[in-house]
Amino acid sequence: MIAGDRWDRRFRRLFIALAGALDRPLHDYGRQRLEKLTKTAIIEQLHPMLSGSDRPSAEQLRRGSWSVVGPLLKLTKEEREYSERLQVGELRPELLFPDDAGLADLLRNHPVLLWKVHNAKARKEM
Repeated sequence: MIAGDRWDRRFRRLFIALAGALDRPLHDYGRQRLEKLTKTAIIEQLHPMLSGSDRPSAEQLRRGSWSVVGPLLKLTKEEREYSERLQVGELRPELLFPDDAGLADLLRNHPVLLWKVHNAKARKEM
């Protein structure tokens, strides 16, 4: 990131916080998910949407996207705990932002995270 380590960490933690809306814990995602990206899907679905002459291959897209996403998926203990707790309906943004109560409060009231908590608790009751 351009702004330096402090902002890199903030961006990373915000990514992790909002990725909590995914259907599984963030640490369950990995490079194997990118392997589902097929040549046919790229040619039929992506290429028609591109305005320039560049036509990336599935492998180029896998490699390029993993170079960006891969480091975001290497979670610290606190990041992993946040992700796991959210999956069972416990929203604990202070695990990600222990020194920023304002941002933790914003996340604690974020609609997509509240939706996740509601659904996770409903699944637990089933």
